[in-house]
Amino acid sequence: MSAVTIQLTDKEQARLVEIAAEAGTEATECARALLMQVLGDPSQTLQEGADASASGVAPIPSEPKPLWMRIVELGETLAPEDRARIPRDASVNLDHYLYGLPKVE
Repeated sequence: MSAVTIQLTDKEQARLVEIAAEAGTEATECARALLMQVLGDPSQTLQEGADASASGVAPIPSEPKPLWMRIVELGETLAPEDRARIPRDASVNLDHYLYGLPKVE
């Protein structure tokens, strides 16, 4: 087996660690399993629910997080001062904020 070095952004590294934690394995094993999925080597990947210790390869989550969950997580990363600037009546007064129409009371 040969070694390959890749460079990840901080965001990519954090996501890899998150996926590995969900799978209960180390980031390196998770990266190997993800790569094997892309390369199409089914002998090196595990289906969800398979025994990870048997092959030493991390199981990969079969479904990404729903869009609404990712939006909520992004909202939680906003700084408090930025969150305070979001209008509380945006759903009712969307036309006001987009087009300058009078606000609905």
